[in-house]
Amino acid sequence: MINSIISGWRAEFYNRSRQTSYLVILLAMVLLTLFFFPATDASYQTLAVNGYRGIYNSPWMGAALATLEVAFLPIICFYLVKNAVEHDRNNGLGELIAATPVTKFTYLAGKWLSNLSLLTGIALVMLVTAVLLQMWFGEDYHLQFLAFLLPQIIFVFPVLTIISGFALLFEMIPALRGGFGNIAYFFLWVALVATSIEGPASVGQILQQMEMSVLNFDPSSIDQSSNVGIRSAVGQAPLNTFVWTGLKYNAIFLMSTGLMLGLALFIFLSSQMFFDRFSKPKQSLILNIKKHSWKKPLMPIGRSISHLLNRVTAYSPLLSMIYLECLLIIKGKPKLLYLTLIGLVIAQLLVDIETVRSILAPLSLLCCVLLISPLGQRELNQHTSMLIFSCPSPLKKQLMSMFFAGSIILIIAVSGVLIRFLLIQDYIAITSLLVGIMFMVALAIACASLSRTSRMFEIIFTFIWYLGPMQQQSFLDFMGANHSASQSHYLPYIFLSISAVLLGLGALGRKAQMIN
Repeated sequence: MINSIISGWRAEFYNRSRQTSYLVILLAMVLLTLFFFPATDASYQTLAVNGYRGIYNSPWMGAALATLEVAFLPIICFYLVKNAVEHDRNNGLGELIAATPVTKFTYLAGKWLSNLSLLTGIALVMLVTAVLLQMWFGEDYHLQFLAFLLPQIIFVFPVLTIISGFALLFEMIPALRGGFGNIAYFFLWVALVATSIEGPASVGQILQQMEMSVLNFDPSSIDQSSNVGIRSAVGQAPLNTFVWTGLKYNAIFLMSTGLMLGLALFIFLSSQMFFDRFSKPKQSLILNIKKHSWKKPLMPIGRSISHLLNRVTAYSPLLSMIYLECLLIIKGKPKLLYLTLIGLVIAQLLVDIETVRSILAPLSLLCCVLLISPLGQRELNQHTSMLIFSCPSPLKKQLMSMFFAGSIILIIAVSGVLIRFLLIQDYIAITSLLVGIMFMVALAIACASLSRTSRMFEIIFTFIWYLGPMQQQSFLDFMGANHSASQSHYLPYIFLSISAVLLGLGALGRKAQMIN
């Protein structure tokens, strides 16, 4: 069995490590590491402790690198490796594997180890980059490899094992396998980051030890601010420096490492419970009849509406294409999604206007992510690209019909908000919301057309949505949730221009699909 696991791990790792996406991620992680350790005269700061930073020696850079990796690798690496089993499903390898004597444990163990190997490779590349940066800055040429390695082993490696397990588990559960799982993991990542900072044996302890060292070095620095993240240094005094001798390790750190490794093993073993071994679920005829029996009273209403819309759109080919695109967008989605959207629209008409503006409108657009994320790559998923692209004007007409259809669906989802703004004659808010809708649809088309997968849009939009409308970060508030800040920074005009650029990128992506 061990030989089978090693063979599966080696084949999977060799195959995935040579993909272009993995090489791009490695390059991006090198750039992220370079960005996290700015030069002394840089116009920004990333890690300041009570107005100080440690000189760029091995203890400081090793601990600082660990805080960076624990915060950002879970969100970056999860989406990178959450395709190990999906690749076998889509390429028809699943049926071949199911016919072999390979057990569930052997197959999934090879996938888990390949996930972990890919993520470990990323961590090693970042580690080597940090070592080279220490030599480049030249504040301390004495290399202490143990000071670099111990934070990686104690803090980073257990996180990588958990990410590898979660990626596998999400692929096993049908509800989390697609776009809903991509969005759900984003919020799980937010919770994981909070835990990694506040826990008794987390990277937050690194920052506390740094602060204690600064206070011992300069007791008057207690009134200074600390920050981890991007902060402008323009107009501010440069950070003072001190020599940090490194982390003080204790038994709690080791116990935490063991517990996290145990959790990773539990997650991996749990994935076997949900693994269907590529079998398709069977539904009985009785169950299928009961499942669709509720639709019978609604069928006459649906046929009447469909007949009316067909008559209205028959006079214009573009309107007809938009109508058909709308049908493709809403077809096949879970009923719970539509019930949620209906409930949100009703709430938009009843709740106070500030709650509608800052909470209900963003939530309504988030619920529509899975509806519009396939725009731009649906033909590739359904293997109909040769048929679609052989039609007249496949680029201009289809691109515009997708854009307008997606915008119509989103306008319906926030129709209660638009009615409320119209009643109070807040036309600026209506304009901001419509621009936000255009930006969302254009981003979906551009991401799907260029990446040829819906995952890129689901990740990027959720990130923008969380930091922008929900966290009131004005530079990402694409829909004017913070009304005054949005207008003062001319965000509607900015996002309208960005939407036009994104549509252009979407057109280029569609053109590349036609050529290929």
